[in-house]
Amino acid sequence: MRTPLLRKQTSTATDPRGKAVILKPPGDFDRAALFAAFGRAVQSLAGAYITAEDVGTTTADMRVVQRRTAFVSGIPRDGAFGGDPSPKTAWGVFVAIEAGVQQQFKRASLEGVSVAVQGLGSVGMHLAQHLHLAGTKLVVADVNVARAEEARERFGAEVVGVDEIAAAPADVFAPCALGAVLNANTNEGKVITASFLDNWNNIVRAVRDNPSLVQAKAGKASQANAAQSVQAGAAAEGDVMVAKIAGAKVLRLPQDGSGELMTLGKADEVLYLGEEKNGFLKVTAAKGDGWVKKVLLKKP
Repeated sequence: MRTPLLRKQTSTATDPRGKAVILKPPGDFDRAALFAAFGRAVQSLAGAYITAEDVGTTTADMRVVQRRTAFVSGIPRDGAFGGDPSPKTAWGVFVAIEAGVQQQFKRASLEGVSVAVQGLGSVGMHLAQHLHLAGTKLVVADVNVARAEEARERFGAEVVGVDEIAAAPADVFAPCALGAVLNANTNEGKVITASFLDNWNNIVRAVRDNPSLVQAKAGKASQANAAQSVQAGAAAEGDVMVAKIAGAKVLRLPQDGSGELMTLGKADEVLYLGEEKNGFLKVTAAKGDGWVKKVLLKKP
């Protein structure tokens, strides 16, 4: 068997992001042999790339990889961190929904809130369970009819078609599939949460291409700042921005040394919230709201 394709996007000491893609052989194939070959491919990179479980793979697959390389993460360990990351991802999306609902709708709980969940794989089904226990009204969709029916039976979810879920009448839209799903059919004013960073960047790009997807809620001060910015030809509230240089810092407060929220790569995008202070712009990024020095941002 040939070694499977490993597409190494980026993986260096200063920029450790990356993605491996295994081309599934046609017809029946030996799954263990495929992942053993993948393990050898990872080992050949001598630590420049560390792999882990992702879409379409399991912890059992990672154990096979582990037999061929030590550069693999997410292996189950008794009483310790590791294993299937899906429950942790689902919990992160759930608490993001709680925070978004509190911010957007001023509601202290999710009781009675309607949530549309797109995709009921490992993350989506765990998320649906959390939401059901919190008292939400669930609308779900999945290409796998059996998974959708399981959610109907377990959680009383309303099942709609995969081509209808983005426009479903719900307070919250939670895309838990492969990304690039936000479009002009997504209702305005929804709280939108994403299960992957790639999904977040796709959401920001969709907002850039169709600003009506965002329902702006700003105070008079930020509206005035935005209006002045428009007049001056500078950034306006709702603009998508990118870092001029890789490594620009998103800080927790509009001052140096206030604590780093995240570091932006040149491919990352943020949404300008219309507030400027001390030479910093307030933005919303993949890890929350923060501040970036004005001189380090530009329109894409």
